[in-house]
Amino acid sequence: MANNRPNELNEYIEKSSEKNDQAIADALEKIETQAKPTIKPTVSSVCKLTNLARNTVRNRQWAIDRLKSIKQKMKSNVNEKSGINPEDISKTSAIDHLRHRIKSLLDQNTLLYQEVITLQQRVKILTLTIQKKDQEINLLKNG
Repeated sequence: MANNRPNELNEYIEKSSEKNDQAIADALEKIETQAKPTIKPTVSSVCKLTNLARNTVRNRQWAIDRLKSIKQKMKSNVNEKSGINPEDISKTSAIDHLRHRIKSLLDQNTLLYQEVITLQQRVKILTLTIQKKDQEINLLKNG
């Protein structure tokens, strides 16, 4: 009871948080994989799909980052469908177009890197939790 709460309450809170994380991930997956974009990639849409409060979604930085990447992906799909032909673009606008694409790829790379960092942190936390549980089990077996 490091946080002065009973173990049962800590377990309930942890399970509830994991359930919410899974619901948010499923909603983001649904938004991302829709064939015809009818659901907007917004916090509000995720809340409607998961029946969670806005701050529940906003407090998870990985979800916000993923929403941003989905928005960028949808915008790039719209640009591709608009029929921008590189041969029709003058040299200066072609350079601007390439700069814009490089910038968007770097932004996407940053978001993915942040998601990797977040996942690594979660793995560390879960590893520590597993180690604590193993120690408790060993104490119960030997004690």
